[in-house]
Amino acid sequence: PDASRATRRRSAALTMAAQRGDLDFVHSEVVQDLLSSASLPRLEAALVHIQELLDDSGARRSLETALLAARTTLQRRLFQVMGGSEIAELSEASQGTVDLVLEFLSSGSQENRKRASVSVQVASSSVARALLPFLPATDGEQRSINVDVNIWDARSLAARKCSKVPLLFWPCSRMLAELVLSAPELFDGKSVLELGCGCHGLVAFAASQVGAPFVLATDLCAEAVFDTAANLSGYGLAESQALACVLDWERIDDCDHVLLDMQFPVIVGSELIHDSDMPDMLMAALVRLLAPGGRAIIMQADARFRYGVEEFQSRLRSEPRFGVEIVPVPAEMVDRLSGTNSEDLHSEVMTYSLYSIVMH
Repeated sequence: PDASRATRRRSAALTMAAQRGDLDFVHSEVVQDLLSSASLPRLEAALVHIQELLDDSGARRSLETALLAARTTLQRRLFQVMGGSEIAELSEASQGTVDLVLEFLSSGSQENRKRASVSVQVASSSVARALLPFLPATDGEQRSINVDVNIWDARSLAARKCSKVPLLFWPCSRMLAELVLSAPELFDGKSVLELGCGCHGLVAFAASQVGAPFVLATDLCAEAVFDTAANLSGYGLAESQALACVLDWERIDDCDHVLLDMQFPVIVGSELIHDSDMPDMLMAALVRLLAPGGRAIIMQADARFRYGVEEFQSRLRSEPRFGVEIVPVPAEMVDRLSGTNSEDLHSEVMTYSLYSIVMH
């Protein structure tokens, strides 16, 4: 009874604070409680308080503002809940609250957020296949994908105060998808991990179309992961075929979908290096996640256009566990970016390279 009375008093205090617009109190007592909930009872209690505030029309606006202030970290925490064992142990009501909060944070939270649906066509080519000289010149079959990708529209994206990098449709993603379609034997029958998947799911979808039985698409940005998951579902893929989740390269074992000592025979990624602190993190992630005999394929803009690329190349070549080939992407392949929705992020002076990395 005492505990029940204390809970009711706390709920009443939270509601009154939210009604009078005390955002600091709501953030510290509700949002931080959810983020720091290390046990199932604490998590359940935090979700109950959130649902109570959502149901109170006078308190809801303050709660929404507090949730948005911690948007990225909240999404990451709730995606961990959704992907782990906690979700099955929560009450049905609390599971519904998790869904409501994620939906609010990802799409319904900002009136000025709008999505743009763009049609993307990518086809295999002998030019892309030639980037992997250890393969025969052709496998004799033409493959293509034609999908509608839901991404942020330009005006909504420009209004963001946070990083836009994970929510852009980068040219390297399109070129990597072309390469994947052009080299099916590298993916057929193999589980694939995508690093830095961004928001579109195009590369993961391409891998699924050339025989990969399962693709795990990952990114540090929870919002991008949510968008990728929605796109993968829109492409007709079940979660047993392709799944999107948050992966922090510095805290890999915190990811519920990458089990202890789990490694992948194939890793793919595009535009993974764009800052000086990224080479060390990516190298550590590759060593941890690439299986012996496995291959990582990375499409990357060159050092002239991205910070950290030169250091990454140096680190790769000095790592005795890796066999590395870095091949320039030919102009014929780059020219296909013209007239596409990735063209705005590409200029005619830009050059790119393909990294093929084998774990000995």
